[in-house]
Amino acid sequence: MEAGLGRGHRDFRAIRLHTLPASRPASQIWRGAQADDHVEDRPAYRGLLTSGALDRCGVTLLAGKAVGAPFVGAAAAALALSEVLRLLHGGAVHELIDLDIKAPEYRSTVPTQQDFSTLNPGYVMTGETA
Repeated sequence: MEAGLGRGHRDFRAIRLHTLPASRPASQIWRGAQADDHVEDRPAYRGLLTSGALDRCGVTLLAGKAVGAPFVGAAAAALALSEVLRLLHGGAVHELIDLDIKAPEYRSTVPTQQDFSTLNPGYVMTGETA
């Protein structure tokens, strides 16, 4: 399970979840997601990096005008965890979930075609001890 968030001021509420393995490789799901705006050479950002006030991730977010919205990351993490729990309990897993928190009624999901019934994701049921 992997999750991606929107990166700019227009799509910072967007969430995309992708379960592996899938019918499409991650390179197709995430294409175009790479930032090509290099701001480390700009004086203001260079100063923030040098002083340690921000790391590279923070500088990229500032330069990309992304809004600080920890609730989007929290929602994405909750959805990712719910997919893992769904798998552990033998439920149907989604291959792809696209969601904008601003308009959840327009979400889209793609059920997986993978058979996870024989997969042991590292969880083992144990009996209670007396």
